[in-house]
Amino acid sequence: MASTRKPTTKLAAFMAPLPLLALLFLSGALEAVVGASNDTSAAGASYTCSSGSMFLASSASQSVFSLDRYGARGDGRHDDTRALARAWKAACASPRPAVVLVPNGRRYLLKVVTLRGPCKSTVTVTVKGTLVASPNRADWSDRDRRLWIVFRSVNKLTLDGGGTIDGNGHKWWPHSCKINKALPCKEAPTALSFHYCTNLKVDNLKIVNNQQIHMSVEDCANVQLAKLSITAPGTSPNTDGIHITRSKDVWVTNCKIKTWDDCISIEDGTHKLHVSNVICGPEHGISIGSLGDDDSRAKVSGSAMYAMQSRPC
Repeated sequence: MASTRKPTTKLAAFMAPLPLLALLFLSGALEAVVGASNDTSAAGASYTCSSGSMFLASSASQSVFSLDRYGARGDGRHDDTRALARAWKAACASPRPAVVLVPNGRRYLLKVVTLRGPCKSTVTVTVKGTLVASPNRADWSDRDRRLWIVFRSVNKLTLDGGGTIDGNGHKWWPHSCKINKALPCKEAPTALSFHYCTNLKVDNLKIVNNQQIHMSVEDCANVQLAKLSITAPGTSPNTDGIHITRSKDVWVTNCKIKTWDDCISIEDGTHKLHVSNVICGPEHGISIGSLGDDDSRAKVSGSAMYAMQSRPC
C-alpha cells in the first residue's frame, strides 16, 4: 500500500536478479469460489430510443450505452465526467444486462467520479479506448484526494475491453515528498477503486501511469482480476499495483505488474486470496503490509500464492 507509514513486512523476497518461481501457502485451505459475471458484446448493435434516452440495443438482449451518445467529446481535452456518469446511471437502471461502452481510438478526460449501485441487472464497462485523468491537480479536493474512478455497491460488475486507464501521474509525481523532501507527504488518487462490490470481474485492461495506487479492492467479495497490465515508470514514487483489504474470495491471475512500490499489497481483513501466474517487478513484490500499527490487531487468512515471478523490468 502506498503511504508514508513504517516499513511493511515483505513476503517472498521477489527482488531476485533472475526470475523466481515461488510456492507459498498461508494458513487455511484453498477454496475456489469464482465470482459470477456476464461477458457482454456490442456486436450487431443498432441505435434506438427508450424512455427518452438514446442507447444502443444489441441483438443479444443487452442494452449498450456509449459515452458518445451522452455528450462525451473523447478528445482528451474536454471534461467527459458527466457523460460517463449519465451513461452509467442509464445502464444501472436498465432491466436488461447493460454495457457502458468506451469507444476505441478516443481519449475521455475524467475528474473524480463515483459510479454507484445497486443496479437492476448486470453491468459491463467495456473500455476499448482510453480513460485519462484530468491533468489539473486542483480538480481534486482534500476530501477526495485519494480517489479517481470509484465503483461502489455494485453486484455482478465486469470491466473489460482491452483499453487503457491512464492516471496522468506525471502531473503528480514531482509534488511527492518522495521526490521533493521539502514537501509535506500527502496521498494521491487511486485509479480504480472498488468498494462493497460482489461478483466482480476485471479482465484484460491496461492501467498505467497512475498518481499512486493503480487499483484498490475494499470490502468486496468474489472478485476475479485477470490479464491485467499495470505499469508505471521509474520516475513514479509510491505507485502500488493492487491493494486488497477487508475482502474475501479474491483471485488475481495472469497479470503483469511493473510498478515502483508494492506489486500487491495485502491488508487487514483479507480472506481467501489466491494469486497465480503474476509477474512482479522491479520493486517490492507482494507484501502483507502495515499490519498491527499502533498495537492494533489485524488478520489475513486462508490465502495462497503460487507460480509467481519477479524480474527487473
